[in-house]
Amino acid sequence: MGFKYIQHMRRGVDAVWVMSLVFLVGCAVQTPTSLETSESLTQFASDAERKVEQRYASLPTLPFYDRDIDIYNQGLQAYEIGDYQQAREIWLLLASEGNAIAQFNIAHMHEVGEGVEKDAIKALQWYKRAASQGYAEAQNNLGILYASGVGVLIDLKQSAYWTELAAEQGLPNAQFQMGVKYNTGRGVEKDDKTAFEWFLKAASSGFPAAQTIVAEYYLNGKAVKQNINLALYWFQQAAEQEFPQAQYSLGVLYQKGQGIQQDFDEALAWYKRAAMQHYAPAQSNLGVMYARGYGVEKNYHQAFDWYRKAALGGDAIGQFNLGESYATGRGVKRDDNKAVMWYGMAATQGLSDAQAAVGLMYELGRGVQQDYTVAASWYRIAAEKNVSMAQYSLGVLYLNGNGVPQDDIAGAGWISRAAQNGDKTAQYIMGQLYESGRGVPQDLTLAFQFFHEAASNNHVEAQYKVARMYITNKGVNENLAKASYWLLKAAENDHAYSQYYLGLLYQTGEGVEISLAEALKWLTRSAEKGVTPAQHYLGQMYENGNGVVADQQKAALWYRKAAESGYAPSADNLGYLYTIGKGVRRDYQMAIKWFSIAADQGYKDALNNLAWSLATVPNEELRDGKRAINIIESLMDSNSMEVGLLDTLAAGYAELGIFDKAIQYQRQAIEHLQTTKQLDRLKLFEQRLKAYQKGKPWRMPIN
Repeated sequence: MGFKYIQHMRRGVDAVWVMSLVFLVGCAVQTPTSLETSESLTQFASDAERKVEQRYASLPTLPFYDRDIDIYNQGLQAYEIGDYQQAREIWLLLASEGNAIAQFNIAHMHEVGEGVEKDAIKALQWYKRAASQGYAEAQNNLGILYASGVGVLIDLKQSAYWTELAAEQGLPNAQFQMGVKYNTGRGVEKDDKTAFEWFLKAASSGFPAAQTIVAEYYLNGKAVKQNINLALYWFQQAAEQEFPQAQYSLGVLYQKGQGIQQDFDEALAWYKRAAMQHYAPAQSNLGVMYARGYGVEKNYHQAFDWYRKAALGGDAIGQFNLGESYATGRGVKRDDNKAVMWYGMAATQGLSDAQAAVGLMYELGRGVQQDYTVAASWYRIAAEKNVSMAQYSLGVLYLNGNGVPQDDIAGAGWISRAAQNGDKTAQYIMGQLYESGRGVPQDLTLAFQFFHEAASNNHVEAQYKVARMYITNKGVNENLAKASYWLLKAAENDHAYSQYYLGLLYQTGEGVEISLAEALKWLTRSAEKGVTPAQHYLGQMYENGNGVVADQQKAALWYRKAAESGYAPSADNLGYLYTIGKGVRRDYQMAIKWFSIAADQGYKDALNNLAWSLATVPNEELRDGKRAINIIESLMDSNSMEVGLLDTLAAGYAELGIFDKAIQYQRQAIEHLQTTKQLDRLKLFEQRLKAYQKGKPWRMPIN
């Protein structure tokens, strides 16, 4: 007759277990478990035990008589139909006669309250009877009771004693727990090598939780030489038994391409197998896969669904990612209130990135009433955990005196910590602080170094700043070649002013080989973003046919764009085009308008052009010789021998009919041309002199 028995092992262990977290651009991707730190192994091991408890149970070696078997099976039949009281009465007869399995079952019934009230002390007593006879299952459970203090005072050494007895009999769960004890140093002296040996024994018996941990040892090279292939082997062994932690870990390795060729399809498949078992970390990472389009078409709605499942399962990273979804409106309607709620749930679990996110929401007043003090508190918690975003944000609060006393030194200190952690924005701000001497001694060399670090981390403004420092010889020796290198980096990142300066360098051939085609390309890209100097120089290229077919209409168009933004040189050039009728219809009134706009900004060329127009336009209603003279005389003090001013002053006096003065200043202008050998303008100046000598003012063409 076959002998049947029930096996009721406790689902608990006395260790702590934690997963390491890796955050990727706002979405969390969790990595395999690390033995360095821990969350309770209770749940971690229980799934494994549930799947293998029947498969790997060791049959007792104690002698049984046919009568015992018949009686035991009667109790089993009663137990299986839920008649626990009858089962207990039957097994109690055998237990009283020393049957270890019956004693084990009676202990279990007292422990969980089946057929009898729960009584931990009686459970302990019966477990001891079975354990004393060498029954491994009872020894294991007795070890757990001593570790947890159920029915007895906690005694970790006694726990280790009984667990080791069971482990030495080959009980996989006990071997696993001995590994945990040596890993954590509870009841035994901490010894990673011995822990690994016990885990390996359990793993070799097919215990998936142990197989997963052995894989971790090999993956991290802890207490054993790192061996990625063996790590993959043991993860695979556990994963094929549908152990979700191992399936999840395989997904991470395939996603990262760690020790194996990166394969998003495989990662997705393993995550799905673990996620379908409601393993929250896998559900969270599956959401990341959908959010990024890894191995599947990008789908924020699917990502949201998986984040939600993970979050509802209590996974802190899933809660954080769900908060991100609500905060960004990806996959769900944006809802700042729900974003704060889920961030908060993750934050209360100690997730540092979520704590920083809560701080940000309070700083911005999103989903909560704006409160810099509360924001600073959350930032500080995360900052002390070395979250660079929180360190930077807390530093900025100190600089601005928001929620904390204004303190430049404290602000610079926190931002410096973020910069040391590689935060490129913090590195850029530290450059600014050293450049200005705010919170730190002014030091342009250190400023350049911080700007350079940020630039190397692809901070676009820092790339532009480094280039400008190379050009201006600030904090570093002038080097136009290096300046052009960084300008190109920033320009390719669509930085408008970098595109402008790069265009100028290509025009002049400074730091780069001259290329008007490249100059045109970069100036155009900058001009299209509204950079007025770029619009001006682009107008010049079209006006002069420099690197492009001359096009006066395009020249006027670009000058107008810059002029309308108040750029004086472009307003002056546009006025000139209206004066000569190139690219636009000749219109002296419009010319005076644009000259005036530039002149109001003190632009010298425009002042002279405005005065010339007031003195010489054919439209009588537009002329004002007196104003023209006043403008030029205001410029004459330090420029009394400038030819253009003398020429315009003469025209102004001629307009007023004071020809002796007009002749005087025109002769001075001609003499200066002759002295400086500017003979190309001499003929025109002499024509004006002859007009003045005949008592005629100078007039520009009517059409």
